[in-house]
Amino acid sequence: MLCDETALDYRLCTVDTYEVGKFLASRVPRVFKIAIVCNPTFNADARFYETVVVNRGLNLRMFSDIEKARSWLTETERH
Repeated sequence: MLCDETALDYRLCTVDTYEVGKFLASRVPRVFKIAIVCNPTFNADARFYETVVVNRGLNLRMFSDIEKARSWLTETERH
C-alpha cells in the first residue's frame, strides 16, 4: 500500500500521534506492506509514528521520496 501524504500538514501532538499509531496497528492486517510518503518538514513526527506501528508488528516505513517508497514496496524479502 502506498500513501502519498506530501500535501498534508501533520498537526497532531505527540500523544495523539502515538494513539493513532496504536489504533492503526491494532486494526490493520499484518500481511500489508505500507509505505507512507510525507513532506520532509514533518520527518521527526513521521519517524515517531513509524516506530509506534513497527513496534506493534506492522510492516510500515515512512519516506520523503515516492520513488524510494515504490522501490521498497516492490522489494522481495530475503530469508
